[in-house]
Amino acid sequence: QSFGEYSRLITFLETLLTMIWYPTTVATLSRRTRQIVEDAFDASADKESYWKIGSRLHDFGFRGCTTLEQSVVGGSAHLLSFDGSDTMSACYYVQFELNGGKPIATSIPATEHSVMTSWKTEKEAILNMMNQFGKGVYA
Repeated sequence: QSFGEYSRLITFLETLLTMIWYPTTVATLSRRTRQIVEDAFDASADKESYWKIGSRLHDFGFRGCTTLEQSVVGGSAHLLSFDGSDTMSACYYVQFELNGGKPIATSIPATEHSVMTSWKTEKEAILNMMNQFGKGVYA
């Protein structure tokens, strides 16, 4: 609680701190996760596969955000440590506002439940993906 002549200032500063809590928490968790991933790669993967590290934690956070702005802030914080993201608002912002138009985020063609169930069988859905995207990475 705050009392006296500085009580309004304290309330204002607390409000500002809540605004930086979200991006700093996302950035910290992403960085710590990246360190775990790097340690796991060091212990178990060939050096030739290290290019995959940046995509091991993919951001789908836009779905859970309450505002467009929140998706940009949290998604941008994630992109400090990883390049995999489907949070297009953050990808666009980072590419065009912070990185001179150069892309920083990546993604892959991926299915989701409604796409898979639109086919008669799962095999047909997978064969369609293979026909559409050929070689490469997709999920």
